[in-house]
Amino acid sequence: MQPRWEFDEKDLRFLAGFFMPQRADVDRVVAMLRDDEDIVDGMVADAALADHLLENPDPVLDLTPRLLFAVLLIRAREDLRTRPFTFEKGTNRMMVIFDTKFIVQLLAQKPVLVYLSRMLASFSKVRSVSVTIPVRPGIWRRHSFSDFDLESLIRFGEVADESRRYAVYKRIADLCLFTVSIFPEYLLPTVAGEGNTRRLVRNREKKRIEDYHECGKYFYKEAARLPDPAAEEARAVLAELSEKFEIAAKPLGFLADHYLGALRTKTFTPGPVPD
Repeated sequence: MQPRWEFDEKDLRFLAGFFMPQRADVDRVVAMLRDDEDIVDGMVADAALADHLLENPDPVLDLTPRLLFAVLLIRAREDLRTRPFTFEKGTNRMMVIFDTKFIVQLLAQKPVLVYLSRMLASFSKVRSVSVTIPVRPGIWRRHSFSDFDLESLIRFGEVADESRRYAVYKRIADLCLFTVSIFPEYLLPTVAGEGNTRRLVRNREKKRIEDYHECGKYFYKEAARLPDPAAEEARAVLAELSEKFEIAAKPLGFLADHYLGALRTKTFTPGPVPD
């Protein structure tokens, strides 16, 4: 079964007003959209909607991030369809990579589009959690973790019980993908691997995006392997993102560079902050 966009009432009313402004029975239209995913698919992919959002940035902030990123991801896919290559920054030069065909193929899969739109939307707010962890018999210590802090998330993953491991692993991988594509300038720590574990190595002189790629691939793969029932719906997507991490990062970076502009820091507030 294909995943649904699951837009909320506000977004369905926006779609109804944009595509059917002459209709007075808005509640009925919204109910129809809620029941007919095919119509919603067509609306989200309509170039006129993307043009409207890009030409009128103020209304963008009145949408939920989930609808905004669904529209922009599809626009990125269609714009990249007309380009034979993308640019990739190497150590000392900019490289031309003929990979747009693979980007378009990845974003042609609705489960991937839905996952990435939800992932981007989830970073519009910082979430933190405090947990009590046993350090030795009879002694417990409270730790706080932020889902915008890779180091704290990895620490959390090392001590999380089985019921939380899927959510933590997935979030670690999401943060790696989000950072390398939307906020690459904030890459200060590097991630080094030892066996089946990952640890952070503070290195202010060497910013290695490759380390985030490795970390993201690893944790997407591990999250996909976990037997958690919550993983069932996303298992195939997580495995795909693990295998095609670099490809998945390209349209997100393209979206940030070409569509968000100044809205980037407003949409993701507060964003990751360098140490």
